[in-house]
Amino acid sequence: MASMYLKLFVDCLEKYEGLNDTEFGRLVRAGLRYKATGEQADNMGRESLVWPSMRLDIDRDNEQYKKTVASRSEAGKKGAIERWQNDGKNSKCHLPYGKNGKDKDKEEDKDKEKEKESIEKKTGGPSFPTRHKYGQYGNVLLSDMELDKLKNEFSDWQARVERLSEYVASTGKHYKSHLATIRAWARKDAEASAAAKPIQKVQRHDDTLTQFEKDAVQRLLARQSEEGGQAQ
Repeated sequence: MASMYLKLFVDCLEKYEGLNDTEFGRLVRAGLRYKATGEQADNMGRESLVWPSMRLDIDRDNEQYKKTVASRSEAGKKGAIERWQNDGKNSKCHLPYGKNGKDKDKEEDKDKEKEKESIEKKTGGPSFPTRHKYGQYGNVLLSDMELDKLKNEFSDWQARVERLSEYVASTGKHYKSHLATIRAWARKDAEASAAAKPIQKVQRHDDTLTQFEKDAVQRLLARQSEEGGQAQ
C-alpha cells in the first residue's frame, strides 16, 4: 500500500531546471501514474534522463510509508491490549459473558454505600433525605415523602403549610419536624373542635369528621368516661 500523494519539494525547480514546461509536465504526470499504479510511462522525451532519480525517490517514499503504517499498527495493538488488561484489573465494566451488568450494579451499590458512610462520618450521623422549602416565606421544610404523607392526610394541606409558614416567620420559632408540627396542630384543632360540639351532634355527623377529629372524639369520650367513674 502506497501513500496517496507525490512528494515534490521546492528544490525540484532547480533539480529539473533543464526541462521545459512540457517536459516537466510529462515528468510529473509520469510520477503520479507510477505512484498510483506502479506503471512507467512509455513515451518520454528528454525527461527520461531524470526519470530514474524521481522513480527512486518514489520507491523510497513508498517503502518508508509501509514501515510507518506497520509501526503504528503494532503500537495500536499493544496499546489496546494494555488498556484491556488495565480495565480488567481496575473495573468490572468489560467482563465477558454478560456478567458485567450484575457486577456493575454491585459496584454501584458499594459506591453508594461508601458515599453514605463518608457523609455520616463528616456529619457525625446518618444522612437524611433532602428537604425542600414550601410556604409563602419558604421556611416550611418537607422531604418528598413527608409531602406525600401530608397530601394523603389533609385535603387542605396547602392551607396548613401556609399557616405554619406565617407562624414561623412571625415568631422565629424552629421545629425539628414540620410534618410532625402540622399533625400536632391538626390534633389540637380537632380536640378543641370536638370539645366545643355537643357529643350527640358529633356522633350523628361522625362521617363528616377527619381521622384526626375522630381520634380526638374518642379520646374526649374516654376522658369524660374516666372522670364520670371517679365522680361516682
